[in-house]
Amino acid sequence: MIMVLLMALVGCASSPTHRAHPELLQRMAGIRTVGLLPPVISMYELQSSKLVPHEEWSSAAVEAVTKAIAAEMTSSGLRLVMITADDPELKEMDALYNAVGFSIQRHAWGRDPFPEKVRTFDYSVGPLQGVMDRYNIDAIWIVRGINLLPTPGARMMEGLEIAVGILGSLGRVYVPIYITKKLELSVAMVDRSGNVLYYGMVDDNKTGQAAKERPGEAAPAKGELDPLRSEGQEYLEDDLRDPRVARHYIRAALSGYRGKAVP
Repeated sequence: MIMVLLMALVGCASSPTHRAHPELLQRMAGIRTVGLLPPVISMYELQSSKLVPHEEWSSAAVEAVTKAIAAEMTSSGLRLVMITADDPELKEMDALYNAVGFSIQRHAWGRDPFPEKVRTFDYSVGPLQGVMDRYNIDAIWIVRGINLLPTPGARMMEGLEIAVGILGSLGRVYVPIYITKKLELSVAMVDRSGNVLYYGMVDDNKTGQAAKERPGEAAPAKGELDPLRSEGQEYLEDDLRDPRVARHYIRAALSGYRGKAVP
Protein backbone atom coordinates (compact mmCIF):
# COMPACT_ATOMS: atom_id res chain seq x y z
CA MET A 1 0.00 0.00 0.00
CA ILE A 2 2.78 2.41 0.95
CA MET A 3 4.69 1.54 -2.23
CA VAL A 4 1.62 2.41 -4.32
CA LEU A 5 1.25 5.64 -2.38
CA LEU A 6 4.87 6.58 -2.97
CA MET A 7 4.61 5.79 -6.67
CA ALA A 8 1.63 8.12 -6.89
CA LEU A 9 3.37 10.93 -5.04
CA VAL A 10 6.83 10.80 -6.60
CA GLY A 11 7.53 12.91 -9.62
CA CYS A 12 6.53 16.19 -11.20
CA ALA A 13 3.11 17.76 -10.90
CA SER A 14 0.48 16.85 -13.45
CA SER A 15 -0.84 19.35 -15.96
CA PRO A 16 -3.47 20.73 -16.35
CA THR A 17 -4.92 21.12 -12.86
CA HIS A 18 -8.52 20.44 -13.90
CA ARG A 19 -10.78 18.87 -16.49
CA ALA A 20 -14.47 19.51 -17.08
CA HIS A 21 -17.37 17.71 -18.76
CA PRO A 22 -18.25 19.31 -22.14
CA GLU A 23 -21.71 20.25 -20.79
CA LEU A 24 -20.57 21.63 -17.43
CA LEU A 25 -22.00 25.10 -18.00
CA GLN A 26 -25.40 23.84 -19.17
CA ARG A 27 -25.74 21.34 -16.33
CA MET A 28 -24.63 23.80 -13.65
CA ALA A 29 -27.71 25.88 -14.48
CA GLY A 30 -29.85 23.24 -12.72
CA ILE A 31 -27.61 22.82 -9.68
CA ARG A 32 -28.57 24.81 -6.58
CA THR A 33 -27.80 22.42 -3.72
CA VAL A 34 -24.73 20.19 -3.53
CA GLY A 35 -23.85 17.41 -1.13
CA LEU A 36 -20.43 16.72 0.31
CA LEU A 37 -19.26 13.23 1.14
CA PRO A 38 -16.86 13.24 4.10
CA PRO A 39 -13.46 14.04 2.56
CA VAL A 40 -10.96 11.20 2.60
CA ILE A 41 -7.67 12.71 3.75
CA SER A 42 -4.73 10.49 4.68
CA MET A 43 -1.90 12.08 6.64
CA TYR A 44 1.47 10.49 7.28
CA GLU A 45 4.66 11.37 9.06
CA LEU A 46 7.37 11.01 6.43
CA GLN A 47 10.45 9.60 8.06
CA SER A 48 13.73 8.97 6.25
CA SER A 49 12.84 5.34 5.48
CA LYS A 50 9.10 4.91 6.06
CA LEU A 51 5.65 6.46 6.31
CA VAL A 52 3.81 6.48 9.63
CA PRO A 53 0.01 7.03 9.45
CA HIS A 54 -1.65 9.35 11.98
CA GLU A 55 -5.43 9.06 12.25
CA GLU A 56 -5.74 12.09 14.54
CA TRP A 57 -3.96 14.26 11.98
CA SER A 58 -6.24 12.92 9.25
CA SER A 59 -9.36 13.78 11.29
CA ALA A 60 -8.14 17.34 11.85
CA ALA A 61 -7.38 17.71 8.13
CA VAL A 62 -10.86 16.44 7.21
CA GLU A 63 -12.40 19.10 9.45
CA ALA A 64 -10.29 21.89 7.93
CA VAL A 65 -10.96 20.77 4.33
CA THR A 66 -14.71 20.42 5.01
CA LYS A 67 -14.87 23.99 6.31
CA ALA A 68 -12.91 25.20 3.29
CA ILE A 69 -15.34 23.51 0.86
CA ALA A 70 -18.30 24.97 2.76
CA ALA A 71 -16.83 28.46 2.52
CA GLU A 72 -16.21 28.10 -1.21
CA MET A 73 -19.73 26.87 -1.89
CA THR A 74 -21.21 29.75 0.11
CA SER A 75 -19.17 32.24 -1.91
CA SER A 76 -20.37 30.50 -5.09
CA GLY A 77 -24.01 30.91 -4.09
CA LEU A 78 -24.64 27.18 -3.63
CA ARG A 79 -26.22 25.48 -0.63
CA LEU A 80 -24.06 22.71 0.85
CA VAL A 81 -25.49 19.62 2.53
CA MET A 82 -23.29 17.26 4.52
CA ILE A 83 -24.04 13.62 3.69
CA THR A 84 -22.66 10.35 5.03
CA ALA A 85 -21.22 7.35 3.27
CA ASP A 86 -23.44 4.92 5.21
CA ASP A 87 -26.04 4.81 2.45
CA PRO A 88 -25.56 1.52 0.49
CA GLU A 89 -25.92 3.35 -2.82
CA LEU A 90 -23.28 5.88 -1.78
CA LYS A 91 -20.95 3.12 -0.62
CA GLU A 92 -21.21 1.50 -4.04
CA MET A 93 -20.66 4.81 -5.78
CA ASP A 94 -17.69 5.65 -3.53
CA ALA A 95 -16.01 2.33 -4.33
CA LEU A 96 -16.58 2.80 -8.06
CA TYR A 97 -15.26 6.35 -7.87
CA ASN A 98 -11.90 5.07 -6.62
CA ALA A 99 -11.45 3.28 -9.94
CA VAL A 100 -12.84 6.22 -11.92
CA GLY A 101 -10.56 8.68 -10.15
CA PHE A 102 -7.52 6.52 -10.89
CA SER A 103 -8.52 6.31 -14.53
CA ILE A 104 -8.98 10.09 -14.73
CA GLN A 105 -5.53 10.75 -13.30
CA ARG A 106 -3.88 8.19 -15.53
CA HIS A 107 -5.78 8.54 -18.80
CA ALA A 108 -7.29 12.06 -18.92
CA TRP A 109 -3.89 13.73 -18.56
CA GLY A 110 -1.52 11.33 -16.83
CA ARG A 111 1.43 9.25 -17.88
CA ASP A 112 -0.72 6.96 -20.02
CA PRO A 113 -3.18 9.31 -21.76
CA PHE A 114 -6.02 7.97 -23.89
CA PRO A 115 -6.56 10.38 -26.83
CA GLU A 116 -10.36 10.17 -26.64
CA LYS A 117 -10.31 10.94 -22.89
CA VAL A 118 -7.94 13.85 -23.43
CA ARG A 119 -10.18 15.29 -26.16
CA THR A 120 -13.47 14.76 -24.32
CA PHE A 121 -13.74 14.46 -20.55
CA ASP A 122 -16.49 11.88 -20.13
CA TYR A 123 -16.58 9.74 -16.97
CA SER A 124 -19.46 8.29 -14.97
CA VAL A 125 -20.11 6.44 -11.70
CA GLY A 126 -23.64 5.37 -12.70
CA PRO A 127 -27.03 7.09 -12.11
CA LEU A 128 -27.60 8.61 -8.68
CA GLN A 129 -31.18 9.89 -8.88
CA GLY A 130 -32.30 7.87 -5.86
CA VAL A 131 -29.65 9.11 -3.44
CA MET A 132 -29.93 12.66 -4.78
CA ASP A 133 -33.68 12.61 -4.11
CA ARG A 134 -33.18 11.25 -0.59
CA TYR A 135 -30.84 14.10 0.31
CA ASN A 136 -32.64 16.67 -1.86
CA ILE A 137 -29.42 17.63 -3.66
CA ASP A 138 -28.46 18.19 -7.28
CA ALA A 139 -24.82 17.07 -7.22
CA ILE A 140 -22.15 15.63 -4.92
CA TRP A 141 -18.60 16.74 -4.20
CA ILE A 142 -16.02 14.00 -3.62
CA VAL A 143 -12.70 15.03 -2.06
CA ARG A 144 -9.52 12.96 -1.75
CA GLY A 145 -6.16 14.00 -0.33
CA ILE A 146 -2.77 12.78 0.85
CA ASN A 147 -0.46 14.86 3.03
CA LEU A 148 3.05 13.83 4.09
CA LEU A 149 4.69 15.75 6.93
CA PRO A 150 8.45 15.12 6.81
CA THR A 151 10.65 14.94 9.87
CA PRO A 152 13.78 17.11 9.83
CA GLY A 153 15.77 13.98 9.00
CA ALA A 154 13.59 13.24 5.98
CA ARG A 155 13.90 16.82 4.77
CA MET A 156 17.68 16.59 5.06
CA MET A 157 17.77 13.33 3.09
CA GLU A 158 15.73 14.85 0.26
CA GLY A 159 18.01 17.89 0.25
CA LEU A 160 21.05 15.63 -0.03
CA GLU A 161 19.49 13.74 -2.95
CA ILE A 162 18.95 17.02 -4.81
CA ALA A 163 22.50 18.15 -4.07
CA VAL A 164 23.93 14.84 -5.32
CA GLY A 165 21.83 15.15 -8.47
CA ILE A 166 23.17 18.65 -9.16
CA LEU A 167 26.75 17.55 -8.59
CA GLY A 168 26.18 14.58 -10.86
CA SER A 169 24.89 16.81 -13.65
CA LEU A 170 27.90 19.09 -13.33
CA GLY A 171 30.15 16.05 -13.62
CA ARG A 172 28.21 14.86 -16.69
CA VAL A 173 27.11 11.78 -14.78
CA TYR A 174 23.36 11.06 -14.84
CA VAL A 175 21.95 10.84 -11.32
CA PRO A 176 18.13 10.47 -11.09
CA ILE A 177 16.39 12.77 -8.61
CA TYR A 178 13.03 11.85 -7.11
CA ILE A 179 11.09 14.69 -5.55
CA THR A 180 8.25 13.44 -3.37
CA LYS A 181 5.05 15.45 -3.38
CA LYS A 182 4.14 16.30 0.19
CA LEU A 183 0.52 17.13 -0.55
CA GLU A 184 -1.95 16.17 -3.25
CA LEU A 185 -5.65 17.08 -3.26
CA SER A 186 -8.41 16.25 -5.73
CA VAL A 187 -12.05 17.32 -5.95
CA ALA A 188 -14.80 15.95 -8.19
CA MET A 189 -18.40 17.01 -8.78
CA VAL A 190 -20.85 14.26 -9.80
CA ASP A 191 -24.38 15.11 -10.99
CA ARG A 192 -27.67 13.19 -10.77
CA SER A 193 -26.88 11.15 -13.87
CA GLY A 194 -23.58 10.08 -12.32
CA ASN A 195 -21.43 12.06 -14.75
CA VAL A 196 -18.25 13.63 -13.39
CA LEU A 197 -18.84 17.27 -14.29
CA TYR A 198 -15.59 18.60 -12.89
CA TYR A 199 -12.31 17.16 -11.65
CA GLY A 200 -9.55 19.27 -10.14
CA MET A 201 -6.22 18.08 -8.80
CA VAL A 202 -3.42 20.13 -7.21
CA ASP A 203 -0.23 19.39 -5.31
CA ASP A 204 2.47 21.24 -3.41
CA ASN A 205 4.81 21.29 -6.41
CA LYS A 206 2.42 23.81 -7.99
CA THR A 207 0.60 25.52 -5.15
CA GLY A 208 2.85 25.24 -2.09
CA GLN A 209 3.66 27.63 0.75
CA ALA A 210 0.00 28.43 1.31
CA ALA A 211 0.48 29.90 4.78
CA LYS A 212 2.98 32.45 3.51
CA GLU A 213 0.75 33.41 0.60
CA ARG A 214 -2.28 34.18 2.79
CA PRO A 215 -0.89 36.37 5.60
CA GLY A 216 -4.24 38.05 6.19
CA GLU A 217 -5.81 34.91 7.64
CA ALA A 218 -5.32 33.94 11.25
CA ALA A 219 -2.59 31.39 11.88
CA PRO A 220 -3.23 28.48 14.23
CA ALA A 221 -2.25 29.02 17.84
CA LYS A 222 1.34 28.16 18.73
CA GLY A 223 1.71 24.42 19.17
CA GLU A 224 -1.88 23.76 18.07
CA LEU A 225 -0.88 21.62 15.10
CA ASP A 226 2.59 20.59 16.30
CA PRO A 227 2.99 17.28 14.41
CA LEU A 228 6.59 16.84 15.54
CA ARG A 229 6.64 18.34 19.01
CA SER A 230 9.69 16.32 20.00
CA GLU A 231 11.55 17.91 17.12
CA GLY A 232 10.63 21.42 18.26
CA GLN A 233 8.38 22.19 15.26
CA GLU A 234 4.92 23.76 15.42
CA TYR A 235 3.51 22.85 12.01
CA LEU A 236 4.67 22.69 8.44
CA GLU A 237 3.75 25.06 5.63
CA ASP A 238 1.81 22.51 3.59
CA ASP A 239 -0.17 20.99 6.45
CA LEU A 240 -3.84 20.45 5.61
CA ARG A 241 -4.84 20.76 9.27
CA ASP A 242 -4.03 24.44 9.03
CA PRO A 243 -7.27 26.19 7.91
CA ARG A 244 -5.28 28.60 5.73
CA VAL A 245 -3.57 25.74 3.91
CA ALA A 246 -6.84 23.82 3.45
CA ARG A 247 -8.58 26.88 1.99
CA HIS A 248 -5.63 27.63 -0.27
CA TYR A 249 -5.57 24.15 -1.79
CA ILE A 250 -9.35 23.87 -2.10
CA ARG A 251 -9.42 27.19 -3.93
CA ALA A 252 -6.67 26.00 -6.24
CA ALA A 253 -8.46 22.70 -6.93
CA LEU A 254 -11.71 24.57 -7.67
CA SER A 255 -10.08 27.28 -9.80
CA GLY A 256 -11.22 25.80 -13.10
CA TYR A 257 -14.74 25.19 -11.78
CA ARG A 258 -15.05 28.78 -10.59
CA GLY A 259 -13.73 30.05 -13.88
CA LYS A 260 -16.18 27.99 -15.93
CA ALA A 261 -19.32 27.56 -13.86
CA VAL A 262 -19.42 30.39 -11.33
CA PRO A 263 -20.08 34.02 -12.35
